Amino acid sequence: MLNKDKAFEILSEAIRVSPADETEVILSGGKTFSTRFTNNYISQNGAQKEYDLTVRVAFGNQVGVASCNLFDGENLRKVVENACVAAKHSKPDLEWVPVLDNQETYQEMPQSYFEGTLDYSPEEKSARLEPILKEAIRRDLTAAGMLVNGDDMLTIMNSKGLFAYHSWTKSSLTFTAMASHSGSAWAEYHSPDVREIEVEQLTQSAMAKAERSRNPVAVDPGSYTVILEPPAVLELVEYLNYLGFGGRSFEEDRTFTAGHLGEKLFDERFTLVDDPFRWQVLGCPFDYEGRAKQPLTLVKNGVLQAVAYDRKTAKKAGKSPTGHALMPPNTMGPLAGNIFLEPGDQSVEQMIASTERGIYITRFWYSNMVDEKQATMTGMSRDGTFLIENGKLTQPLRNMRYNESLLKAFANIDAIGNRVYSFNGYFGKIGVPALKIRDFHFTGVSQE
Repeated sequence: MLNKDKAFEILSEAIRVSPADETEVILSGGKTFSTRFTNNYISQNGAQKEYDLTVRVAFGNQVGVASCNLFDGENLRKVVENACVAAKHSKPDLEWVPVLDNQETYQEMPQSYFEGTLDYSPEEKSARLEPILKEAIRRDLTAAGMLVNGDDMLTIMNSKGLFAYHSWTKSSLTFTAMASHSGSAWAEYHSPDVREIEVEQLTQSAMAKAERSRNPVAVDPGSYTVILEPPAVLELVEYLNYLGFGGRSFEEDRTFTAGHLGEKLFDERFTLVDDPFRWQVLGCPFDYEGRAKQPLTLVKNGVLQAVAYDRKTAKKAGKSPTGHALMPPNTMGPLAGNIFLEPGDQSVEQMIASTERGIYITRFWYSNMVDEKQATMTGMSRDGTFLIENGKLTQPLRNMRYNESLLKAFANIDAIGNRVYSFNGYFGKIGVPALKIRDFHFTGVSQE
């Protein structure tokens, strides 16, 4: 890991050689150790170490950004020079906000770094995976996936003296089990502590589901009660965040949340927070401008409470920044990056038992936005879709295409799971439980 002292040295030198009025330097990266398995055999042990440095400079309100992944000696000077050249050839940014003063204090989070996670060796991972892969062979299944561990860091310095540093460990399991006659299943989990990943339980559950999913049948499209496993909920909540809780799209009236602060949009049990200090979505205590983060309640008991702002968006809107700046250059505006959906009080088994007729879905894929203002999405189920009849899983189903408004879906919650699963999303970490939703709309069925 690039430690705090070494990071300070590198960033200080970049600040020193910059002739700009203002300079901001961001250094991020780390190490990733991956054990990949395919066709029931470990196929690759990989190790990657990469750090990226981004320099943003301003001459007045002419702003330039440049990046590199080599920053020793002359390479560091060159990336600063490239940022300066870009700034001098740029049109003035009339919305430019000067770099943050050195007044920020952020919460140190040593509990996010686990030496045991970083030191988890290929031999240990192989020994843990071996009986699982042998079991897949015995059950006539084909297993594939990855068991990953490593660490990351983020550090920021600017020409006003601000310096922030944070490091953390990471680990994850992704597992696909494929069976004959179109059977398949999926399991996934992410954690800063590799000891938390229940590898055996997750893979055993997926293999049983794959066996059960052979020879799927079709049901008619229409509206069904659905029970969504956490990987399926992940897909919907991630799009909900992307579409609805960014300050820029909110202020530009491009999203379903615009103009609805303080209004009830979802079921009263639906509470969504952005909290980098919560274990399941543990994150960095500052954003990419160096501003300290605080927990932010986005939705409480179904009522829209807040959206995310960076300093630029907040200044333009006359609001207070919430510590959600993304890496420059950023054209999307601010986004929440540590999303946590509060759990409920039911197990998945209880949800199934209380359902007379419905559809059980492991996860979605190929999801895309249809209508941003209505939060309408479309996508396909995958890796374990089953019919529920009289409180039991009965027949495996062909994958189905959904077309549904997230506003409607999260207003039609019948039950929320009692356990939160952790995932890495496109824009950060997401922790979600399973959900039971009524009147979820499907428009088509796959032909295979």
